[in-house]
Amino acid sequence: MVRSRYRHGGQSESAPEPVVKLKGVARAKRIVWFTVVCAMLSATAFVAGYTVRSSQNIVTELEAAIPVDSTVVNREFGNELVAQATVAEGVEVRVSGIETSPFDRAIVTENRIQVGDSVKSGTVLGAISNRPLWAFTLDVPLYRDMRIGDRGPDVSAMQEALGIAPSGLFDLSLQRSVENLYVEAGFEPPRDELGRIYVRRAEVFALQELASVTSISAVGSVLNEDTPLAILSVGPPSVTVRVTVIEVEAIELGQEFSVVGSRGGVGIATVDHIGLFVPADGTSNSAFPGHDVRLSLEVSSPAEDLEPGKPVVISSIESASEMLLALPEVAVRGDGDQLYVLRVRATGELQRVEVTVMERENGWVALQADGQLREGHVVRLQP
Repeated sequence: MVRSRYRHGGQSESAPEPVVKLKGVARAKRIVWFTVVCAMLSATAFVAGYTVRSSQNIVTELEAAIPVDSTVVNREFGNELVAQATVAEGVEVRVSGIETSPFDRAIVTENRIQVGDSVKSGTVLGAISNRPLWAFTLDVPLYRDMRIGDRGPDVSAMQEALGIAPSGLFDLSLQRSVENLYVEAGFEPPRDELGRIYVRRAEVFALQELASVTSISAVGSVLNEDTPLAILSVGPPSVTVRVTVIEVEAIELGQEFSVVGSRGGVGIATVDHIGLFVPADGTSNSAFPGHDVRLSLEVSSPAEDLEPGKPVVISSIESASEMLLALPEVAVRGDGDQLYVLRVRATGELQRVEVTVMERENGWVALQADGQLREGHVVRLQP
């Protein structure tokens, strides 16, 4: 209700409205102030944390920017070659056997060897369409069927394989030896149209050296280009290592190295091939430029850790040492295939010096720099 009162002159004047106070207004103000204070505290904490992280990053960046140098020294390096490698199979040879069959289809009718067997001269590998396939070590592989009266180096090679004094003439003694060979193995010897025993080229596989069986087709298999009778590993297992251009100068064909397997198996490896210089290509087998050296492995007693596919360590049996210019290995930088270091000149200027790594040993490298580095020179390690 609006109350009024008359003023002088007969006019009335409205009385002021009463003020209504709400109890929740004071509480709302406190909530607003509390929210503002919390926001300020959160912002302060965020700024403080950001400042701390930024300071740590600055310290890290400053540390990374501080140059670290090293001095070129003369250091003793041993000529002993120590390297890791993996034992590899001998050379893979596929024995087709297709030509052995006298029929249109070549089907395995008998196996005489198993995976893991050694194949020596005079071994029957198996039978294809009931005809045998022999393996003989021959200096001259057969290139024809041989009959009585034939002459040539292939005849001499076959005579030697059968233990006959080589005359180069296919005579009766060779014919009798061929007959006995087949009969003892349980096969009918090959005969020509006149019934005379001869040597059928398609039934002789020429070996160059000792081989082992890595795969053999089962009886009943139809042989073709994709399915050979057998796959042989010819020659001894080997290891191949990459050596530097300096290390290769101390390696000779026929030189022996010791080989140690991961479980302590011991063997001897003989250098049988020294490859030409090859550049680095970034793979694990050729991380640095140099020469690939192959060594044939001889194991005196069976050792599982020296079998193909197993990692081994090879080392020189005899070695000497020499003094060479050296730096920590981290000093060497790469630009493609070219290695270099940064020499710090007296003026503080950095000079790029191309180098060749001669040796690596315990985190140090021996360098060759064509006279641009000598003992006492300072080289930048980082950055």
